[in-house]
Amino acid sequence: MTDYSAGGFFGPENAGMLWAITFGFVFVLYAFWIFLQWKIFAKAGFPGALALINLAVFIPLVGFLVVIGLQVWFAFADWPALKK
Repeated sequence: MTDYSAGGFFGPENAGMLWAITFGFVFVLYAFWIFLQWKIFAKAGFPGALALINLAVFIPLVGFLVVIGLQVWFAFADWPALKK
Protein backbone atom coordinates (compact mmCIF):
# COMPACT_ATOMS: atom_id res chain seq x y z
CA MET A 1 0.00 0.00 0.00
CA THR A 2 1.11 3.51 -0.73
CA ASP A 3 1.24 5.92 2.18
CA TYR A 4 -0.63 9.02 0.99
CA SER A 5 -0.42 10.76 4.35
CA ALA A 6 3.27 11.52 4.04
CA GLY A 7 4.17 15.15 3.33
CA GLY A 8 4.49 16.90 0.04
CA PHE A 9 2.90 20.12 -1.10
CA PHE A 10 -0.47 18.46 -1.68
CA GLY A 11 -0.41 16.59 1.60
CA PRO A 12 -3.21 16.84 4.16
CA GLU A 13 -1.22 19.26 6.32
CA ASN A 14 -1.47 21.87 3.54
CA ALA A 15 -5.16 21.38 2.76
CA GLY A 16 -6.25 24.63 4.44
CA MET A 17 -3.68 26.67 2.59
CA LEU A 18 -4.62 25.08 -0.74
CA TRP A 19 -8.32 25.82 -0.16
CA ALA A 20 -7.48 29.43 0.72
CA ILE A 21 -5.42 29.80 -2.45
CA THR A 22 -8.21 28.23 -4.51
CA PHE A 23 -10.93 30.48 -3.04
CA GLY A 24 -8.70 33.54 -3.47
CA PHE A 25 -8.06 32.68 -7.11
CA VAL A 26 -11.77 32.09 -7.78
CA PHE A 27 -12.65 35.38 -6.04
CA VAL A 28 -10.17 37.31 -8.20
CA LEU A 29 -11.52 35.69 -11.37
CA TYR A 30 -15.10 36.45 -10.31
CA ALA A 31 -14.27 40.10 -9.58
CA PHE A 32 -12.54 40.38 -12.96
CA TRP A 33 -15.61 38.86 -14.65
CA ILE A 34 -17.85 41.47 -13.02
CA PHE A 35 -15.44 44.23 -14.09
CA LEU A 36 -15.51 43.02 -17.70
CA GLN A 37 -19.30 42.85 -17.74
CA TRP A 38 -19.48 46.34 -16.20
CA LYS A 39 -17.41 47.68 -19.11
CA ILE A 40 -19.54 45.82 -21.67
CA PHE A 41 -22.81 47.10 -20.21
CA ALA A 42 -21.43 50.65 -20.08
CA LYS A 43 -20.31 50.52 -23.73
CA ALA A 44 -23.75 49.19 -24.72
CA GLY A 45 -25.38 52.21 -23.10
CA PHE A 46 -26.76 50.40 -20.07
CA PRO A 47 -25.84 51.22 -16.48
CA GLY A 48 -22.62 49.43 -15.60
CA ALA A 49 -24.13 48.39 -12.28
CA LEU A 50 -26.16 45.76 -14.14
CA ALA A 51 -23.01 43.64 -13.92
CA LEU A 52 -23.71 43.28 -10.21
CA ILE A 53 -26.54 40.90 -11.09
CA ASN A 54 -23.79 38.28 -11.04
CA LEU A 55 -23.83 38.54 -7.26
CA ALA A 56 -27.30 36.94 -7.29
CA VAL A 57 -25.48 33.60 -7.33
CA PHE A 58 -24.80 34.08 -3.62
CA ILE A 59 -28.42 34.77 -2.63
CA PRO A 60 -29.23 31.12 -1.88
CA LEU A 61 -26.15 30.97 0.33
CA VAL A 62 -27.05 33.97 2.49
CA GLY A 63 -30.76 34.42 1.84
CA PHE A 64 -31.82 32.68 5.02
CA LEU A 65 -29.56 34.98 7.05
CA VAL A 66 -31.31 38.01 5.54
CA VAL A 67 -34.71 36.59 6.50
CA ILE A 68 -33.59 35.90 10.06
CA GLY A 69 -32.01 39.35 10.33
CA LEU A 70 -35.21 41.04 9.14
CA GLN A 71 -37.29 39.06 11.61
CA VAL A 72 -35.02 40.08 14.48
CA TRP A 73 -35.10 43.72 13.34
CA PHE A 74 -38.91 43.76 13.11
CA ALA A 75 -39.21 42.08 16.50
CA PHE A 76 -37.26 44.84 18.25
CA ALA A 77 -38.13 47.85 16.04
CA ASP A 78 -40.53 50.62 17.07
CA TRP A 79 -43.71 49.80 15.23
CA PRO A 80 -45.50 52.83 13.76
CA ALA A 81 -48.92 51.24 14.42
CA LEU A 82 -48.22 51.19 18.16
CA LYS A 83 -47.26 54.88 18.39
CA LYS A 84 -50.91 56.07 18.46
